[in-house]
Amino acid sequence: MASSPSKGLREQMAVAVASMHYRDNLSQAHISKRLGLGRMQVSRLVRLARELGFVSGPTIRAPLYLELGSEMLAKLPKLRSVKVAVTHSAMSLHGKVEVVSASAAELWENELGSTSRTTRVGIGGGRAMAALVDLVRLEGAKFDCYALSNIPSGDWEVSADTNLAVLKRRFPDIAIHPLLAMQLSPEMSQAQIAADRERLLSLKCVQDHMRQMESCRVIFTGVGSVLDPNLRQRLSAIGLPASRIPKEVTGDISYNLVYHDRHVFHEDCPLNKRLISVPMATLAKAAVKRRSLVAVVGWGGLKARPILDAYRARVFNSLVIDVELAEELLALLERGYLDGSMPAAEGG
Repeated sequence: MASSPSKGLREQMAVAVASMHYRDNLSQAHISKRLGLGRMQVSRLVRLARELGFVSGPTIRAPLYLELGSEMLAKLPKLRSVKVAVTHSAMSLHGKVEVVSASAAELWENELGSTSRTTRVGIGGGRAMAALVDLVRLEGAKFDCYALSNIPSGDWEVSADTNLAVLKRRFPDIAIHPLLAMQLSPEMSQAQIAADRERLLSLKCVQDHMRQMESCRVIFTGVGSVLDPNLRQRLSAIGLPASRIPKEVTGDISYNLVYHDRHVFHEDCPLNKRLISVPMATLAKAAVKRRSLVAVVGWGGLKARPILDAYRARVFNSLVIDVELAEELLALLERGYLDGSMPAAEGG
């Protein structure tokens, strides 16, 4: 198995600190304040970067994935970890998904694989999560796994419930908590769907499920972009064609729409009227807990904007992404996306 995330994260932080110190000529005191680290931590990280051979004068010679990850940590200091999977343009979409999901599986294994206590884990829907549950190795570990979301009247390719069922098949000893009881017929009218959804959300078992999600030790969720025809097609299938999606929307996190405005996510958005999901506010509560890891897993440059918008709301604290997405995130940051000087609709 690969090195533990603590070691990988130390190496990323070492590259970040060395870049700021040697390349940007920042003092260790300035770096300490900017990254929220102690002065001794900064000093040790500078020394580690030199010991590992990442620094030669002002030149940083770290591997690409480490350097991109360290830049992300330096420019997005609310993040706790960034894993950048090495992909390239010649790879198929399936290949990119597999590589990124393998990195997410490694993160899960290293973060929780040796624990002896039963641990709560939240799992979203989508291709990345489907690949993750196919790849992760959990022999001997004890987990309670919860589904993050369900669109009970939609025709979605891979639901969170399906992903949990795959996990249960692979690891019979784990406990799963799906949302399978919350099915609504697509043939129902909009008014019927809205009424039945409210009834389901009022059930004690559903409310308990939502509360328990806040105490998950690790949560993995996908990210979508409204520029991706795949997401647009699926939204249209449940009555949300492009003409009905607010222009400020850049994508989704666990099927909750992400907005490029000061609110970032809206509990009364059009999709929420068809969605039974852990609210974004719940993800945000989990993400600020000291020992919790809320990881967004994604690939491709189209997903950069929804990730940065969700970052503004602190919906997650970790990223598992590919090189293309990492480079696009850094390009958007350089162009001022987070400070509001760049509109959501501008190309990037």
